[in-house]
Order: sequence, then structure tokens, then C-alpha cells
Amino acid sequence: MNSMAKTNILWLEDDPSVVDSMRPLLVDHDVSVDVVTSSASAQQKLSGSSAGSYDAVLLDMRISDGDGLDLLEITTARGIPTAILTGYA
Repeated sequence: MNSMAKTNILWLEDDPSVVDSMRPLLVDHDVSVDVVTSSASAQQKLSGSSAGSYDAVLLDMRISDGDGLDLLEITTARGIPTAILTGYA
């Protein structure tokens, strides 16, 4: 039995097909994924009591209510490793 704690990731992604295709890969590697679909929801999670429980954050560059880059300031200030994803490269 693996005694290591799961990695907890906050993932900002508003495209369900992306979540459906990538989430199983993360879960298969013992990663707990908390998906939010709006910048407002991500900001709430990062400023709430659960903010310290995230080991990393995945940000979608373009979302319906903003820009994932807006959240980069928050994650950087909190020292949370962050990766930015986009389908618009």
C-alpha cells in the first residue's frame, strides 16, 4: 500500500471535453483534481480555507469570465507551482 499523500491540484478549465480527456490521466497517477470552470470560482478557492491544500494549479489561458493569467499573481504570491494550459497556441 502506498503511504504517500495524494497530490492535490486546482484546475481552472471551462471546456468539459478537455477535463474529460485529461482527468483520468491525472487520477491514474494518484492526483486529486478539484476542477473549477470560472475565474471567480478559482479565486474563491485560492482565497478560502482550502487554498493551502493545493500542491499545484493548472490554469486555462482563456476562460469565459476572464484570463487565467489573472490568477497567476495569486498563485505566485502563495508559492503554488502553476502551469498554464491553452488550446490557442
